Amino acid sequence: MVLSANDGSAVAGASIKMSFPGEDLAPAPTVVTARDGRFDVEPYYQWHLYSIMGESWPIHGSIEVSAPGYVPYKQELRWPQTKPRTQDLGTIRLARAQ
Repeated sequence: MVLSANDGSAVAGASIKMSFPGEDLAPAPTVVTARDGRFDVEPYYQWHLYSIMGESWPIHGSIEVSAPGYVPYKQELRWPQTKPRTQDLGTIRLARAQ
């Protein structure tokens, strides 16, 4: 959910963009918040090579939230590559631009 940090109102129409490794192979998903500030990002699937030695490295990405009249927000994300992962970002509060 995306809310205004100033008054707690929902920020409708905010753009949410996911960034992750391999964007050159698959476009990064972008969604827009609903009237109540909520959003859902569709599942993203990516194939990886798995080491026979059992090594596994986390995948790094980020989420960027922007809306007209607000300061953009960016949060780094990290998830294991060996199992499905859902991440609840909680409430994102955008500050009004000066």
